[in-house]
Amino acid sequence: MRKLKININKVSKKFGDKVVLDKLDLKVFESESLAIIGESGSGKSVLTKCIDGLLSFDTGTISFDKIENIKNLSFLQMNKYMSKFGILFQNAALFDSLTIKENLMFANKNNDLSEILDEVSLPKSILYEFPSNLSIGVQKRIGLARAILQNPEILVLDEPTTGLDPIIAKQINTL
Repeated sequence: MRKLKININKVSKKFGDKVVLDKLDLKVFESESLAIIGESGSGKSVLTKCIDGLLSFDTGTISFDKIENIKNLSFLQMNKYMSKFGILFQNAALFDSLTIKENLMFANKNNDLSEILDEVSLPKSILYEFPSNLSIGVQKRIGLARAILQNPEILVLDEPTTGLDPIIAKQINTL
């Protein structure tokens, strides 16, 4: 029997008068991969940010495992909840003023980053570079490394291959 991991029930979100999510229902089961497809501005990123706790929603409920509604979590409970997610943002969201090593250590204080770099096919020498010196494809791989470093329960990838050439996009998809 499939175990329900995330249950979204009648979730709505507005920005001013613009309704972005309108009574959305969605179920995500354990070990399931889910792709959300829609045109630009249709609410895909807003939905993922509501699910992982980065953005509050107006009405409805989002349940996760035994949590009946994440909206009822205290600040400390929400921090613990958010740690269950690894997120690769559309633009990789690296800190420009930090080296790649510092960006990765932001997610994990472990000084040995060689294993994660191997996983995303990047050399150790990249640790001392700054994001602005790297291609978008490399930045996305660093963002992916940061997202999976903590071995999260849920991995959220927000347009992970946007703006990449087909060869790099295939590498990201394989990772």
